[in-house]
Amino acid sequence: MSSTTPEANSDFQYRPLSANDLGKYKSLLSNEFPSGYIGIVFKDITCNTTDTYYHIGAFANNQLIGYVVCVVNYIAVRSYTDLENGISAQTGKKLSYVPIVVVDPTYRRKGVGKQLMKTLLDKMETTVFLHAPADSLPTQKFFEQLGFSARATIRRYFYNSEDALVYVRD
Repeated sequence: MSSTTPEANSDFQYRPLSANDLGKYKSLLSNEFPSGYIGIVFKDITCNTTDTYYHIGAFANNQLIGYVVCVVNYIAVRSYTDLENGISAQTGKKLSYVPIVVVDPTYRRKGVGKQLMKTLLDKMETTVFLHAPADSLPTQKFFEQLGFSARATIRRYFYNSEDALVYVRD
């Protein structure tokens, strides 16, 4: 299997995000985070001259339908918290952080998110971590099927005061 073509559905194409994808990127992000999401600036992601970020989008008929963004060398962007230091010490590896995995609701449960994450994970030689809503069992199951395990809970992490589970894959 090619890392850019999912087995389940060859109607989707996968490629790095570009400046031309900004409009749909913002649209998908605002649908997923209606109260706002302050995260990595799109320009920093797409003008990634230092390989700080890894990003890949999924496309149907040349329209962006999903994407994943990863901070490859997290310590270069932000100091580790005590929890992150502990994870890095346990695994003996640097950390990569996935702040965003988004798939258009129309295309969910069609293998798009799974292929995005598998493509990302195939590229990483680090321990990958992310935050998932503590009350979303489907999200938790999704990441667990990809080999992630919940290592900690952060109280009131998300904008709506929802708790987050810290998922780790090494």
